[in-house]
Order: sequence, then structure tokens, then C-alpha cells
Amino acid sequence: MLHAILKGKIRGLFDNIKEGMSWRKAYSKYEDFLTASVVGRMTYLPKGVFWKILSNSSTHSLLPKDVGSLNQIEFWPNWIAPPWLSEKSQYREPDAFAMFDEADIIIEAKRNDSLSQTTTQWLEQILSYLYKRDQEGEEKKPIIFWVLGGMGDALTQEKVDLELVKLNRIIQKKYPKETINLAVTTWGNLLACLLDLKHFLADEIHRESRLIMSNERQHIFRITSDIIEALRLHGIKEWHFLTESILYWSDNSFLTASFEYYAANSITSIDKKIEEKICWHNLIRAENHFDSAINWYGG
Repeated sequence: MLHAILKGKIRGLFDNIKEGMSWRKAYSKYEDFLTASVVGRMTYLPKGVFWKILSNSSTHSLLPKDVGSLNQIEFWPNWIAPPWLSEKSQYREPDAFAMFDEADIIIEAKRNDSLSQTTTQWLEQILSYLYKRDQEGEEKKPIIFWVLGGMGDALTQEKVDLELVKLNRIIQKKYPKETINLAVTTWGNLLACLLDLKHFLADEIHRESRLIMSNERQHIFRITSDIIEALRLHGIKEWHFLTESILYWSDNSFLTASFEYYAANSITSIDKKIEEKICWHNLIRAENHFDSAINWYGG
């Protein structure tokens, strides 16, 4: 909501609210509020978690394993369209632009999962960014276009691959050395992914060990819970269960980071044998779906 207000997205939207009308219902109707609520909160997550959620909930073609830290995000940036784009509007405005260490991510979101995305809009946003980057002499990094919602429920890998080929074929006519990557996420898949993460964290917090700091997990748990509530407020329902999600979270980068932080800052050294048991515990836990009988740090 804050980002939407700062960018003037709220101006005039509630002028026609009648007495007795539900503000909750009025708020939940708008795409920009959904984008700001969800993506805005994802930026508060520790290093690696934003990317893990994006990649685990997406249909994509070989996304990188990691993109580093999030350095900056801008909501609804205005990019001047290249002069050779024959459209009336002078600017192109994606919903958000996220700058990571190893990649730039353009985000285009729609209100729900009904078919409303267009390849033309994607192309114009990408081309406008490439034009801006060249004009301003900015660092060239891999570009990932994140499509959030608007692609229908029957999303397939074949469909995403086909869209990606079309995108790159047109872009490379003007920018021969550029290769764009495409990640497509339904709101339903995003909700399912976040629910699985929340359940994983709830279990981890419940059985918290003294070797891994709990405050970071609780921080992630609270943010994840807020995003889930925002999705539900906007009418997003979980329609696809990610059966392999337990494996996604079992080797999470933020768990590794927490352990490494403890190891680097602890007064006492941690025996290599205990570290190996922690890794083995993660593997067993994944296979046995949180088997409560595991006692991994015992003798």
C-alpha cells in the first residue's frame, strides 16, 4: 500500500465509494495494491529467499541457481520508449524492477490468473529497459522477465518455452547479444509455494536447535504469513499443490546462511562431525516429510 500511495496509484480510486460499501472489498479489487503488498513484502526477506520463492513457484527455462543480494527495487518505473517503437505512449511502465547482484528482474503482474498478459507488452518493456540501459551506460547484467499472473490456469512448460523463443527472436533483431530469461508464475502457484514454506518454517521453529539461530526463521515466517494473507485478501486461491516443495526448502540458502553465521561468530568451535549430521538431518527430513522421531544431534 505504501508503494502504491508513493507512486500515486491510489489517486481517485476511492472517490466513488458509497456509504456502507466495504473498504476491504474495494481495496482487494486493484492490481497495484496486490503487487505492492506481495512483491513489496518479499523484498524484506533475507538474501536468497526472494529468489527461492520466485524460482520454486515459476514455470521457467533454466533460471540461475542464485542471483545474489537484492540491491534495489523500484515500483512502476517510467522508462522512455525507444524512438523506433511505433506506439502512441512515450513511456513504458512495468510493475516493478528489481536489481540483484547477478541479474536484473522486470516484473509484470496482473490482477488474477485469467488470461490478460500480452507478449507485446513484455517486448515493449524489455526494449525500453535495454534502450534506457544503453543510453545511461548502466551495467549489463542478465535480464529475467517475471510474469506474475495473467497466464491462465493451464500453464505448461511448452507454452513458456514457446513464448521465450518468440521474445528472444524479436529482441535479438535489435540487440543480437541479448538473451532474456522468462519466469512465469500463477498467483495460485505462488500461494502454494508460500504455504509450503510457512509449514516448513513452523516445523523448524517448533523443533528449533541451539545450533541454528531462530530469530531469522521467525522473521521469514512472519513476512511469509503476511504475504499469504495479502494473497487471500485479493481472492487468490491455492489450486495447485507443489508435491516436491519439501525438497525445495530442505536445502534452503537462508538455513545455510544462518548456520554459517553461527559458526563464524560462535565462541566455541563446531565439530565437523556435528556439521555433517546437520546436513544428513536435512536430507532425512526431506525424505521422511518431517519425521518427528529424528534426533540428529545425539551421540
